[in-house]
Amino acid sequence: MITVSVAMATFNGARFLEPQLESLACQLRLPDELVVSDDGSTDATMAILESFRRRAPFEVRVTRNERHLGWMENFVVALGGCHGEAVAWCDQDDIWHQDKLARCASILTADSRVALVVHAEQQVDENLGHIRNYGPRRHQSFAAGQSGRLALIGHRMVISGWVLRFVPPASWPGPGVGPGPFATDNWAGTVASALGRVELLPDRLVLHRRHNMNASAGPISLSAHIAREARQVQDPYAAWCEALAGEFARRAVHLEGLRPRADEIGDEARKGLERSVAAHQLLAQSYARRAAAYRKGFATRALCFGRNAVRGDYRSRSASGQGLFSLARDLTVGLRPRR
Repeated sequence: MITVSVAMATFNGARFLEPQLESLACQLRLPDELVVSDDGSTDATMAILESFRRRAPFEVRVTRNERHLGWMENFVVALGGCHGEAVAWCDQDDIWHQDKLARCASILTADSRVALVVHAEQQVDENLGHIRNYGPRRHQSFAAGQSGRLALIGHRMVISGWVLRFVPPASWPGPGVGPGPFATDNWAGTVASALGRVELLPDRLVLHRRHNMNASAGPISLSAHIAREARQVQDPYAAWCEALAGEFARRAVHLEGLRPRADEIGDEARKGLERSVAAHQLLAQSYARRAAAYRKGFATRALCFGRNAVRGDYRSRSASGQGLFSLARDLTVGLRPRR
């Protein structure tokens, strides 16, 4: 069985931290180590961590940042300290199902080509009341570079350690236009899905707690961030699409830089990276076309949306397209005459 590390980033998390730590101690397959990076907590977080360290049934290492880094860079520090053959992201306020690590580690053990396991979650409120289930509804397996636009959210991911060795966290690009889909966990998942196989599990292995102190606002936060910025311009949705186009183009450039690493790993990784780069470039181009359409007048805009549809810009998200929801949005909101 492979060794498993858990990477946790903390900051003023005392309110919900203890139940999460207890869920780690109750895992059917205990982690080999818990690596915690604290971002300068001023509440009881450090005391709770120290108490848990003394009684935990596995090694616990806690470091404290000299300056406040923010949650994304804080996770990079925690990940950089992990030594396991598999690494699981761990939020400070969730609760893990007791078979989370056992299920994910067994998949990574069975096939060394698997770079990433992504499972479903149950979203709950601060009192653990059910909100919704989120994640894949059935088991799926993807070869390198064929996973499309996955919801790559840290607390749902267990990544193979070989990915972090070939692409160390310290080398990752900084965050882009906002949190959410282009955060550090998304970048790690993007790299893993480009270089190796991805397994999607329908099992809801985490109670993901949503409350007013969450560090990130989940998968819609990029849209919300850009929307706030875009209110200052004349064509807010055009600005939103342009920002997405820029982000996908930026990611394609960074993925291009991984070609030497892919060559080291093998032929499947090389081909997977090529597919991933091409998918990011297509997304950048399609969002740029969409932005350009919103800059046009009413009649020309409708023609542009039709051309984009013929090009395949609205194919499914799993096929690296924008999806039918985007088409519906453009045909309704996008075709309203300007006042």
